[in-house]
Amino acid sequence: MSTGTAVGGALAAIVLAFVSILMWTILTGAITRAAAGTFLRRDLEIGESYRYGLARFWSIVLVGVLCALAIAVGFILLIIPGFIVLTFLACSIPALVIEGKRGREALRRSWDLVRGHGWHVFGTIIVAAILNGLVNGVLTAPFADNYAARSIVAAIASAITMPYMALVGVFIYLDLRVRRERYSAADLERDLSSNPG
Repeated sequence: MSTGTAVGGALAAIVLAFVSILMWTILTGAITRAAAGTFLRRDLEIGESYRYGLARFWSIVLVGVLCALAIAVGFILLIIPGFIVLTFLACSIPALVIEGKRGREALRRSWDLVRGHGWHVFGTIIVAAILNGLVNGVLTAPFADNYAARSIVAAIASAITMPYMALVGVFIYLDLRVRRERYSAADLERDLSSNPG
């Protein structure tokens, strides 16, 4: 492999990673909003959901960065704390999108919701991550020898699996609110109406 090819592949990977992060941010907000609406039997309005994701872009980025930093510190502290933090922050983005919690407030809300249900949430995350990894592995396996092609296919695979992972987060969030707070459709309607985007 020539140096030019390696540099080109690395640059392509960086650009694709950046695009993936942008897509993840907008998609997470949009999918969370759309999924919450479907529980209220609303028609899925893709344009409205994406407008919401774009409108909350920086708030979602902030919560995502805070979660990533907390999880990274947890993993640096001997792996297990990383899984604990990952579990307890699983509802941060839904708390932002549905309740309008911002920054550390979204993280705190997620932590409070998950408390007492950690194993249930952790198990759900692990099963979802395994399924996600299997899909990504199947899609990228044919391109194992070509770094640039594998990077492109990995980005496409991420675009396919990102909505699934966002939905898992929404389901965990709504399940916990129903279990802990007797959350109803009327409560969800109220929350979505008070946070229009």
